Amino acid sequence: MPLKNRLPLVLVIEPDNASARDGRFSYLYRDMSSTATKKTEEWSKYAIDQTNSTPFTKVHHVTHVDTGLKILKDQLIRPALISDKSVLNTERILVNWLSPNHWNDGYLYGNVRFAFDMETLMKDKRVYWVEYVPYETPAVRFLITDRQHFHPKLILYDLEKEEGPLVRRSGKYSYNGTVALELMIEAELSVDECIQADFVQHHPELCGLKPRCSHLGMRPHEAATRLLGYLMTQPLVDGVEIFLGESKGQVNSRAFEDAITRLLRSVDKTVYRGEINGRSEEEKKTLLSSFCSYLITYEREKFRECISVFSGKEEVQRLLYALLTEKLGITDFSDLE
Repeated sequence: MPLKNRLPLVLVIEPDNASARDGRFSYLYRDMSSTATKKTEEWSKYAIDQTNSTPFTKVHHVTHVDTGLKILKDQLIRPALISDKSVLNTERILVNWLSPNHWNDGYLYGNVRFAFDMETLMKDKRVYWVEYVPYETPAVRFLITDRQHFHPKLILYDLEKEEGPLVRRSGKYSYNGTVALELMIEAELSVDECIQADFVQHHPELCGLKPRCSHLGMRPHEAATRLLGYLMTQPLVDGVEIFLGESKGQVNSRAFEDAITRLLRSVDKTVYRGEINGRSEEEKKTLLSSFCSYLITYEREKFRECISVFSGKEEVQRLLYALLTEKLGITDFSDLE
């Protein structure tokens, strides 16, 4: 067996049942090299070659709109126990899930996508091969951690040397594009480390998180509208700038831009009655903010019915721009009109 794939003998200290009360212990050495051989053969089946090598620089964490808002409020993506049929689902290992995969049929875990730079994420980290999962699109899983693990199911994996489904060569990352690469990150992820956020299509039939998911098939602009509704009715939420462009005040997410554009069209189509002309500008802005709660549930007709109390589309547009500046930091509306 090549030396690089051979695990050291693991020292396990177990109490002697007959004399544990006296503080005496038996010492066992377990040779885990057979496990390493099996695991190595497993990942070798999905090794990168010229036909499937897919370079990437960033990975994504995808979640539902309500969780996305919580992430913004907490400024953290918090790790959780592994709950699916993984070999680690009985362990007290808390992870965040990330992947570079793109799904044309829709994503299984929601609509809001947070992106992280792979090189930054991997700094000073160990990589362990976890498992292969025989889904319709086979999944390969790695644990990324700054801790040292001696779990018999985990095999240390060298990105620079191994011939497997994930490699790092000359400072660049690639994976086997015919499989789903799933990275388990044993750490909290700060929103400050997120390089971009946007919206994706939810799978129309399947959800990997909620048995009765109400967001199946939700389109990016609809998810963006719902998050926009949350943000417009909340006090200022830090971290919203990851949806904006590098130039301060611009919208970076196409879905967010689409959501705001559709909102402006609703404003334009509404028939106004001018029932609150005596209110102050601040009172009107607060009222419009409360009406945005209907965007959370994507009830656009109710939103239009509510805003009809204003004097006209020019007034609502002015108030809406003021709210977008106040709540999201958007100051450049030239691409939205």
